[in-house]
Amino acid sequence: MTGIAFIPIAQITAAPTIMAFQGSSPYKRSMILIDKAKKEPNTLKYGHGRGLFRTSRAHRSFLQKTGIKMKHIPYAGGAQAMTALLERPCGSHPNYPSPLSSGIKRDHPALAVTSSDRIKAYPDSSTLKELGIDVVVEQWQAVLAPKGRPSPSSGPSRGLQEDLQRHSLHHMLESMGEEVKYVDGPEFGKFWEKNWKDTQDLFRQWRYDELTGTSLWSGSVYG
Repeated sequence: MTGIAFIPIAQITAAPTIMAFQGSSPYKRSMILIDKAKKEPNTLKYGHGRGLFRTSRAHRSFLQKTGIKMKHIPYAGGAQAMTALLERPCGSHPNYPSPLSSGIKRDHPALAVTSSDRIKAYPDSSTLKELGIDVVVEQWQAVLAPKGRPSPSSGPSRGLQEDLQRHSLHHMLESMGEEVKYVDGPEFGKFWEKNWKDTQDLFRQWRYDELTGTSLWSGSVYG
């Protein structure tokens, strides 16, 4: 399927990347930012922590699909990048809904989200797909089984779905900042397959960019 030795039973949650900007930023809409970045490459800055692959992938995909360049300020970790957003050394920071608490969310609105649909935590924020940018990147949690075992019947999946509908479990997941998004095995398998292929393609493009010196990431300042 994906080259990984598992088969999907069901997806449980999915958290997109939030493209958070400083509240004082004049770029309240994605298209305004894109126009600015196209006219003046590498003048807009965003911070990101090392090792946060999924949010990194979301932002790189955004840059790649739009053809824009932003000044990348890499930090040692997510906490340092978040601090930079709060203290204004960087103009934006991609992260998940849970680290962006209500206070941060209020003062640092989301330019867009990378989910397939709008999410409860940011109901007024458009998805990139709504804006015509074909980027869907979500950090998902799912139940998997080893390949080679008999395919599970629909019974376990139905049981998982019923458990998720219980108020206590649903509330616990959402209180942790998770976006509950149940997807049954076959449908999730199709998404997983595409997600795996897109990730491989993106890695190949990153490698090509590094070899040719055309990387969309630029900058060498570390926090």
